[in-house]
Amino acid sequence: IQSFTSSTHISNWSFGRTVSGAQETPGSTTVSLFDQPHKISGFVTKTFNWGRLLNGGWADGLGMDITLAYQGVSGSPHDYVYGGPNNRGDMNADGIVGNDLIYVPNDVNNQDEIRFLQQVITTAGSPPDTLSAANQAAAFNQLIEASDCLRNSRGKILERNSCRLPFSNNFDLSVRQFVPLLSSNQRVAIQLDIFNFSNLLNKDWGQQRVSPYGTFNNISLLQHQSSTTALPTTAVPTVQLNYRTLDPNKTGTIDPYTVGNFTGNYWRMQLSARVSF
Repeated sequence: IQSFTSSTHISNWSFGRTVSGAQETPGSTTVSLFDQPHKISGFVTKTFNWGRLLNGGWADGLGMDITLAYQGVSGSPHDYVYGGPNNRGDMNADGIVGNDLIYVPNDVNNQDEIRFLQQVITTAGSPPDTLSAANQAAAFNQLIEASDCLRNSRGKILERNSCRLPFSNNFDLSVRQFVPLLSSNQRVAIQLDIFNFSNLLNKDWGQQRVSPYGTFNNISLLQHQSSTTALPTTAVPTVQLNYRTLDPNKTGTIDPYTVGNFTGNYWRMQLSARVSF
């Protein structure tokens, strides 16, 4: 029913569960924010006993292990919610902004379902960028078509935790060289670990894709500016979509996910030594 993510009651009540109906409706058919339906792990190790190639008993413990480890994990669930300035975006009037799931229109150009408001984006050193209502509607439609959870929710409010980050794949490589010391019970293990090994082979491999809007699971997609009426049963929201965040290079192609710029998305190397006696 709720995914507790905070140490305070008000935050857990506000953001532990996004809402598309009455607060007292459990919504038990949805999944937890911590849901991980699939995780695949695999390890392959090859041992080379170099001691067999050398003369002298001291080399009996001289060997090398090479291990390749794989982990594939389902992406984390997330939501698309309304945001807005000056406490706008509280579509169900529970006093909380940021936990109200968006309505996905059948037709983004139908003003009885959704209305876009022209916006002007100013960036230092660049001329103002005007985003028309038609451009925002077209970009939103591209995003809906590119996202399974949005496309399957046309004509209704998005279900809680129905969107999910893409599946991720990761390979790690370890090379351990064993060197014997004065006796058979003493040896040094020199180990080289290459984390995200596939990214070392190809810069486009081993990279996890995330939402370009941020790392929080409740993604503020539509900024609520006003409504056509004060009656919640008939009101049509007027919103803004900053699709420059989805398409920063202005290529005209909208993708719901982008490669995350964090350490785990790039290969790293670690050299260590361990003495056993």
